[in-house]
Amino acid sequence: MAKRKTPEELFEKLARLVKRGFDETATRADLATLRHEFGGKFQTVTDSLEQLQRDMREAKIILGPVARGVVEHEERLRNLERRVVRVEHKVGLRR
Repeated sequence: MAKRKTPEELFEKLARLVKRGFDETATRADLATLRHEFGGKFQTVTDSLEQLQRDMREAKIILGPVARGVVEHEERLRNLERRVVRVEHKVGLRR
């Protein structure tokens, strides 16, 4: 049977566990180094995303009138195709 540990032994074991936990914790210097290393990279990503948003807004502004023009041309094309079919039918050309 295992020997029961005294309160002092249990307290010592707990103290070692706590110390090991603190030893493995990052220091302020470690965090400052990480912040410095990643800070520029995060800013680069943020800048790129903001540029993408500006480009998307600009594309939407430009494509609005283009899309309306395409719709108008498609409508005109359908109208012209109907007219050609009618002319072909009247002159005896069948498709």
